[in-house]
Amino acid sequence: YNSPMVLMYSGIGWEKHLNEVGIDCKVNLRGVGENLQDHLLV
Repeated sequence: YNSPMVLMYSGIGWEKHLNEVGIDCKVNLRGVGENLQDHLLV
């Protein structure tokens, strides 16, 4: 739960987005947090 948010707060994610919110990028991974969908049964 909230795995993308934890990763991004840890500095893992797309450097452009992390820098926009003042988080130092440690690993530049563009796909973190993209294309998330709710499960059909939710």
